[in-house]
Amino acid sequence: MYATNDNLQAIASRNMIKDALITLMKQYPYKDITITQICQEAQIVRQTFYRNFEAKDEILIFLLDGMIRLYYTDYRNENNAYIQLMNFFTFMLINRELLLLLSKNNLLFLIDKTITSNITVLFEIRQISEIEEGTEKYVIGFIASTVCSLLSIWINEGFAETPETICKLAQIFLSGLSAPNR
Repeated sequence: MYATNDNLQAIASRNMIKDALITLMKQYPYKDITITQICQEAQIVRQTFYRNFEAKDEILIFLLDGMIRLYYTDYRNENNAYIQLMNFFTFMLINRELLLLLSKNNLLFLIDKTITSNITVLFEIRQISEIEEGTEKYVIGFIASTVCSLLSIWINEGFAETPETICKLAQIFLSGLSAPNR
C-alpha cells in the first residue's frame, strides 16, 4: 500500500513519481518501465520512491484513488441517479488520456478494481435500485460490473460515443434492478 502521510514533502514526492510514471507510459510500455527510470524521470533517489511506494503498480492505484476522490468532491453532488451517471461518464471522458494509457497497457483491471471498491462512494445505490435486505452485495456487484463493463468498452472504442449515450445505456441496464411489481 502506498504511503498516506500528508506532509507537504511526501505529497510532492508522490505527485512527482506519479507524473514521472505517466510521462514514461506515454513513451514506453508499462511492463518495460523500471523503478530506476521512474526515479530518474522524477529526479528523486530510490529511497524516496520506496518511502512512498512499495511497487510500480501502487503508483497507479494512488493515481486512481486520487481520481476517485476528485470525482467525489467535485462531481458527485446530486442524488438523482441519471445525473450521477452522467457526471461519472463525463468525468471519465475528462480523464480519457489516462484511461487510454491504461487500456493500451492492459491495465483497465485497475480502474475496474478502483470503481468496484468505491461504487457506494461513486453512486447513491438506493437512488438506482430498491435493495432488499441481505442482497446489497449482489446489487452493488451488479452495478459495479455494469458500470465497469460499459466504461471498459467505451475506453477500448476510443470514447466514440458521447457520455450521454453511455449514461443512457447504463440507465437502461440498471433499470432492471427496480423491485418487481407485486
